Amino acid sequence: MSLEKLLKLNIDYPKSREVIDAISDGAHVVQVEGLAVAAKAWFLAGAYSALRRTMLFLTYTQEQAERIAEDLPHYGISKDQVLFLPPSDALIYEEGSPDFSVIGERLASLHALVSGKRGIVVAPVNAALRRTMPPNILLRAYASVKVGDEIDLDKFVELLVSMGYERADIVERHGEFSRRGGLIDVYASNEDDPIRIELFGDQVESIRHFDTASQRSVDRIPSALILPVREVLLEHDNAKKAAAGIRKELDAQAKSLRDAGDPDSA
Repeated sequence: MSLEKLLKLNIDYPKSREVIDAISDGAHVVQVEGLAVAAKAWFLAGAYSALRRTMLFLTYTQEQAERIAEDLPHYGISKDQVLFLPPSDALIYEEGSPDFSVIGERLASLHALVSGKRGIVVAPVNAALRRTMPPNILLRAYASVKVGDEIDLDKFVELLVSMGYERADIVERHGEFSRRGGLIDVYASNEDDPIRIELFGDQVESIRHFDTASQRSVDRIPSALILPVREVLLEHDNAKKAAAGIRKELDAQAKSLRDAGDPDSA
């Protein structure tokens, strides 16, 4: 059976038709139960093909979400329209480095949505409930470069730092960047491999992926999108408010300890 006939069979199936009609009539949330795991991607692909609008599909577990995201391209949905939103358990006060690749995958999906890209977002419930940065901040918190662009390297570095990137001598892991003359290496959170931007004067001459072990180029790309490495970005005004709030709370706790007769702890 051809893919076209398979999707038409889906759309013509009474239960599928009910869901499609409900969404077409303005329903924002539709609950679907009883589908076998193998049929979920087929069902979702049919609905998306009929409705041609951005959809959020929530599942109970990450394993189910990953399988559906992997299966959707088999039903004619292009890979760049399948947006997987993974859960993230990293907290800003935890010790150690967060998993920047997970953060990058989350932000890539969220950035695509706020930028108006049409697609299917597949996510486990806990991933969708995770708080993240507001859309207006995510819309401007990124760096985009392409071959032929002219950039101010100093301002570009400042932008990377504002997005949570850390300077290093050699880029080896997500969230790091280095600058050597007219070369800047960045291991973007949303990239599998780091990128090397080579400038001639102020103009971008080439953009390449490279291997961290050998530091040799892997391929050339015409452009690159660099997303933040954290889902919480403290802009100047917000940082001042946060610092003031922390100071107020510390002063209150210190006063409480002194009143309780424990000035040493205060």
